[in-house]
Amino acid sequence: MPEPQAAHAACPHDPALVTLCWRTVREPPPLAADTVHLWRIALDESAGDAGAAWLTSEEHAHAAQLHQTELRRRCLSGHAARRAILGGYLATAPAELRFARGAAGKPMLVGVAQPLEFNFSASGALALLAVSLAEPIGVDCEWLRARVDAVAIARRMFGVARAAELAALPETACWRAFYRDWTALEARVKRDGRGLARHRVPDPPDIAVAHAAPAPGAICALARRRLPPPSAWQTFRFSAGMACPPR
Repeated sequence: MPEPQAAHAACPHDPALVTLCWRTVREPPPLAADTVHLWRIALDESAGDAGAAWLTSEEHAHAAQLHQTELRRRCLSGHAARRAILGGYLATAPAELRFARGAAGKPMLVGVAQPLEFNFSASGALALLAVSLAEPIGVDCEWLRARVDAVAIARRMFGVARAAELAALPETACWRAFYRDWTALEARVKRDGRGLARHRVPDPPDIAVAHAAPAPGAICALARRRLPPPSAWQTFRFSAGMACPPR
């Protein structure tokens, strides 16, 4: 019997947001069709040589394109953690997982019996992996920081009317509202893989988006059909020592 999930709480800086509480587990718990699992990954905690050995040449090449050593290390750490978590659900060694891209470019698992859907987002050293059974899901996370270009970006991405609404807000409220809009947009376009280039393509009418605080000073959004409220999300903290299925 898995340990019960600790209750999420209201965010002290934004009462409309739920602050997520993370539980460390030895392996992924069972995943039901009506639930969402969200994993918090600290990208500065490396899985070491074992994690690097799980990755394909393509994953190593993707990281090598990044100019900064820290970014390359975090990229490899994220790939390794994703493999460890998904391998846990599938009782498959991390190195044996195979990925492909769907018609719209979204990463997906291939050659597995369980219809496991996932999506990954990273901001600095914080990363989130959302996992869903059968139903496509999108996730985005961002650190909240003041930005002077919020209204300009909103005009280009959200339209003139929404940009005017943001411009009328006090400065702090403006960029906080901007990050709500931005993470919602990213989660929606990542759910089906269409990307920001096709962000004006309408969503199906039953897609829901919800926000939460994954860490102090950060915000995240999930997009999915039949999305549970943030208070019902099952949230876990990835540990580099998490058990991995044997080969």
